[in-house]
Amino acid sequence: MDLKAALVALSFASKAVVLFGGAVQAATVEIPLPGAPELLRTQETPLDTLLLPIGPVSGDDVPTRALEGRVHRRSWRIDADLSPLEVLAPIRDALTARGFEEVYACTAQACGGFGFRFGIEVIPAPDMAVNLSNYEFLSAQEPQSGTAVSLLVSRLGAPYTFKS
Repeated sequence: MDLKAALVALSFASKAVVLFGGAVQAATVEIPLPGAPELLRTQETPLDTLLLPIGPVSGDDVPTRALEGRVHRRSWRIDADLSPLEVLAPIRDALTARGFEEVYACTAQACGGFGFRFGIEVIPAPDMAVNLSNYEFLSAQEPQSGTAVSLLVSRLGAPYTFKS
């Protein structure tokens, strides 16, 4: 992995089966990524639990909401000279435009730094690595379908990696 890569991670769960694109299927969340992102990992589990972070570290724990359903996990590397927030902001805007509501958002230290990163689900290395002092996090949920998104963006150097 290029040490100048930014890391982006996204996990999302569909709580219910919804009508999407004219076919009945579990909701899939497409997100805008800058440049030419390199997909590092994709994993889909038909029935799993996503522990959606809903606040900063409290004591030794990250408060979460357990959601059951189809869970998709993806990670990308993005070769771009952008901060984690510059990668996250257009994704957040796209999710808001699709009806998602923010559940929790934070920046590294406000999240709880080390405790937050190790208290949430993160795709393992080498497909995702987190700079403990340079990451952004967002969790959001679409109230109609119950589809939820957990998004982590971290910059290790110049390019980014994204996990979903």
